[in-house]
Amino acid sequence: MTLESRISELARAAKPTVAIIGLGGAGCNIVSWITQKEILGSKIIAADTDAAHLLGAKADAKILLGEKAYQGKGSGGFAERGTEAARESLKEIRQELAGSNLVFIIAGMGGGSGTGAAPVVAEAVRGVKVTVGPPFYNQVMIPFGLILLLITGICPLIAWRRASWANLKRNFLPPFALVVVATGILAVFGIRRPLVLITFSFLLFVTATIFSEFYRGTRARHQMMGGGFASAFGGLVRRNRRRYGGYIVHLGILLLVLAIAGEAFRIEREAHLKTGETIEIGRYRLRYDGPVAFERGDTSVVGARITVSNAGKPLGVLVPEKRFHADSEQPHTMAAIFSTLKEDLYLILASIDEQGIAIRALINPLMVWMWIGSYVIGFGTVIVMWPERKHREAARG
Repeated sequence: MTLESRISELARAAKPTVAIIGLGGAGCNIVSWITQKEILGSKIIAADTDAAHLLGAKADAKILLGEKAYQGKGSGGFAERGTEAARESLKEIRQELAGSNLVFIIAGMGGGSGTGAAPVVAEAVRGVKVTVGPPFYNQVMIPFGLILLLITGICPLIAWRRASWANLKRNFLPPFALVVVATGILAVFGIRRPLVLITFSFLLFVTATIFSEFYRGTRARHQMMGGGFASAFGGLVRRNRRRYGGYIVHLGILLLVLAIAGEAFRIEREAHLKTGETIEIGRYRLRYDGPVAFERGDTSVVGARITVSNAGKPLGVLVPEKRFHADSEQPHTMAAIFSTLKEDLYLILASIDEQGIAIRALINPLMVWMWIGSYVIGFGTVIVMWPERKHREAARG
């Protein structure tokens, strides 16, 4: 064999064989688009639990996942069904991917067939177990979320068609200086985890830009129309409902992000307690004072009386429950919640018997701001959608 023929043989062996497999509804839609665009050089495979959707997919090969288990009726939006279906069809998946040394897996992570099947296919290809859970979503979505959050603050500061260097400097300098100072203060008070610090810094920046927009607009209207600042502010919002109502919606979204960021400071503890025993979690002391039991209609309720105190000061009594319904074999666990603007204390009754209780306690910081943010978003939406006076008069006329 000549040197040239050996080189040609090695080149053929080294040439990548590419397979693209689309899993679930979103994955099949993408590979159908790839096929229609005639993007050559790879084997296109569509795999789904929904036979009707799979029938319309465009691909070189199709696999009906979990034919025996789900009979082509789909996963119903349950990821675990997608996992089970992929395991049932693992032999066909391996056959279609045989010989491929580069495999692209395409799936929408919405919680259905693709979400459940993707880890199974990845494990079949690489021999390494892959999971799609909170760490995956955090790794993928948090950077995008932070970028969008920053854009929310930057865009209002860039005046349309007036984005000169002088305007940008005047608009950006005050909120940027505030963020630098506030970030330093947060670091001094112990918030030093990079991702958390970046999130709070972006929240402060966007909040500063929004209030800056309200202040500048109100001041300009006050100088032009006279009257008090409150009157100028009301007139500003009435005359520019979409713009300033949108800013109020943005403030609501910031409160939602603040509540989500509080998850970084979550505290959790589990314990077994006998009557009179206590545990401490965060700034709270929890004392088990005994069981309670009563009937409510066709439901039997069993609970535990927990006295909550802080530095010796009683804050109240919480009663986490287990409810036994007549038409259900499994009890329903009802958490007891003590809520403040700073944090929520959750108590979950894991089990209860004559010996005592097993309890799970959680502190979720800033959680109440999730609800407040939802109301703020609703309020801003009403302002945006409220019809202008001329439109109301036109509708009446």
